Amino acid sequence: MAVYVDRQLCAKQRFQYLLDFSGRVEIDLNVNAKLYYKSGLNMYRQFNIYYNQSSWENAFCIYLKYEKLFCDKIRQHPEFARIPVGVKSMNAVNLRIIKSKAEHAKRELLKLYHNNYVIYVEELKAKKRRELSENNKIGRSAK
Repeated sequence: MAVYVDRQLCAKQRFQYLLDFSGRVEIDLNVNAKLYYKSGLNMYRQFNIYYNQSSWENAFCIYLKYEKLFCDKIRQHPEFARIPVGVKSMNAVNLRIIKSKAEHAKRELLKLYHNNYVIYVEELKAKKRRELSENNKIGRSAK
């Protein structure tokens, strides 16, 4: 589920890329709207699995898709009005539940991205120091 984004991006850039990528959701008007709600239950379950495993990126991606699908896209479906109110309300309850968890996942994800970026920058600095050291050794041995 998660998308690989190069760690050379700072935390905010990397997070923005994740938002852009995960927010892409389309619905097929030929698919029964009930199937989208059934998939929503599976997305809810999978979100909780990822969340409990501290797989923040995967959990947050599912949350973004879930929110986009059920807050924006599903209303365009011609069968939306025929979905029972109980199914819609259960879906809304699930969204409220995972929304607060997704905020926590977002904070953890930003920390993770920041730490990855700091490590990347430190590795770059160490690499440059090694290269300078090697160049100095080569320069001294040539004299």
